Amino acid sequence: MAHRDQHCTYPGCQAPPPWCDAHHLIPFSEGGPTSVHNGALLCGRHHRHVHATGQTGHLLDGQIHWGTSPPDAPPAASVTRATRLLDDLTRRWRAPRPP
Repeated sequence: MAHRDQHCTYPGCQAPPPWCDAHHLIPFSEGGPTSVHNGALLCGRHHRHVHATGQTGHLLDGQIHWGTSPPDAPPAASVTRATRLLDDLTRRWRAPRPP
C-alpha cells in the first residue's frame, strides 16, 4: 500500500506512510479481506474522520477515491493545536531540503 498510495489517500493530505494506518475499504466486519486491494493509507486524523462521517473509499485505476463529501471538505473535527502541529510537521517533512 505504501508503494501504491505514497501518502495518506485523503484528498489534499500528504502525510507520509509511516504516519498512516491501513484502512479496510470494505470493512472486515462485512467480509472485507485484509489485502492490498482492499486497503488504503490514512493518517490518524483522516482515519478517524472517515469513520466518523461514514465515507467510503474505492480503488479505481490504481488510486483511492473517497465518497459522500466534496473532496476538498475539511475534516469535521475541530482544528486543535495538535492538528496544527501535525500539519506543520507534514509540511516540513515534505519541503525540499537544502543541499
